Amino acid sequence: MHLTEIASPPCVLSLVNLSIWLQSADKPALPLIQNLTLHLHSGEVLGVVGRSGAAKTTLMLSLLGLLPQSFVLTAQSATFAGALLPIDKQGDEAAFLSLRGRGIGYIFQEPKAAFNPLHTVAKSFDELYRQLGLPKKQRKQDMLHWLRLVHLPNPEQFLHRYVHELSGGEARRISIAQVLALRPRLVIADEPTGALDSQLTDEILTLLTDLCRQNDTALILVSHDLPSVMTHCDQLLALARTDDNCHHAIGTVQDLSNHAIVRQLLAVDYGTPTTPSINNTEQVVLELQQVAVGYRRFWWGIKQVLSGIDLQLQRGQIIGMMGASGIGKSTLAKAVLQLDNQLKVSGLVLIEGKNPHQLGAGSLRQLRRRVQLVMQEVRASLNPNLTILDSLLEAIATNDNQELTSELALIDELLALCGLSKQLLHRYPDELSGGECQRICLVRALLARPSVLILDEPTAMLDRISIAKLLDLLKNINQQYGTAMLIISHDKAMLEAICHKIMALD
Repeated sequence: MHLTEIASPPCVLSLVNLSIWLQSADKPALPLIQNLTLHLHSGEVLGVVGRSGAAKTTLMLSLLGLLPQSFVLTAQSATFAGALLPIDKQGDEAAFLSLRGRGIGYIFQEPKAAFNPLHTVAKSFDELYRQLGLPKKQRKQDMLHWLRLVHLPNPEQFLHRYVHELSGGEARRISIAQVLALRPRLVIADEPTGALDSQLTDEILTLLTDLCRQNDTALILVSHDLPSVMTHCDQLLALARTDDNCHHAIGTVQDLSNHAIVRQLLAVDYGTPTTPSINNTEQVVLELQQVAVGYRRFWWGIKQVLSGIDLQLQRGQIIGMMGASGIGKSTLAKAVLQLDNQLKVSGLVLIEGKNPHQLGAGSLRQLRRRVQLVMQEVRASLNPNLTILDSLLEAIATNDNQELTSELALIDELLALCGLSKQLLHRYPDELSGGECQRICLVRALLARPSVLILDEPTAMLDRISIAKLLDLLKNINQQYGTAMLIISHDKAMLEAICHKIMALD
């Protein structure tokens, strides 16, 4: 009797002794990844986990040559589908062009930044189908097929929308659909379920892993949601980094379940839930009465998003806002501050007793300083041409009669409170992780000394340890300065740990 040897699936990605450093003109090179070796085969799922700033996204971007010139990469060998992977040529478009899309599909951490704001969803798909050579008469059917797979209700209505008309969760699901439509050999999903509710998170991860395994596509899942990743992946890569050192561990989920990095990420809770302690006589700093919000759709009229919204936020109060992905939570935050000219707002909005919709440009600008919004797309809200210090100094420059020395001291204090190193001040946004950008945006908002802080999915890019520290920080700010907060999130456990009240949009 002869035993037939079962052939192992082909190796899609192979890295041997990969190291990544971040160079600086006036400081020694900072090690981010050292001597990493991994082999990923067709149909396999690799989970990549670690704290915010552990270089997870940096590692993924390096595979497509998307890192700035300030990063230096070396490896004993690096191959994709058996061919040389030119990781030492970061920024060289010609070297990586043939890999992008058809070879390696990338689902970005901030999906809206990956869309052309002048293109509808249908036109974005069309650009992809030109690469595939798909006949025009088949394109719409294929678009709808992929949009249904990512659980978008009534997918045809999304084809004519622009990116500013999509919620964060909708944009994320459409970006997943577009990447999968190209049928790549490897899919990199960087926080694919950020800003999605728990039910949709499980559905999307199950969909991604099932589709990739069915089509022999390798999948890399990068996430802070360690329990979800461990449920869906075959291998696990855990990354950790301090200010001057980095280390990693790779193996099966079972092998790494007791590793120190993994145990640290799992053994965190959000503390004791906050109990209501607001005095009813406190000033109402934000009030909404029967507010309705809709989008102006050119010749299609107004598309209603929300209606009948009532809210009273008092000084020192923290209110959480929940709701299904795409229901309009972020849209409401923008409508309050008149940040989108395409929004039609009716009803009464009062900020410290003033109606922003009745103010001139100068008065509105001053009132907006009293309500600071930390947006969901944090990297897109930072100027890519300014260092972090310059971005923060812009916020200070609008503070009248403030001494620069004391403001710089406040920056140092807020950086320390947010667990950020002063070394970040001289970097650019594309040299920071998503979680670091998120905390920098929080520091910038606090520099304006607002009476109301609106946080849109503030923990979507943070690991559990960083979330717990952020909650402690927000509680301290709330207690010391009486800052009222409106926190938009899908994380019910997080909201219960800090909010005096939680409202649900449906």
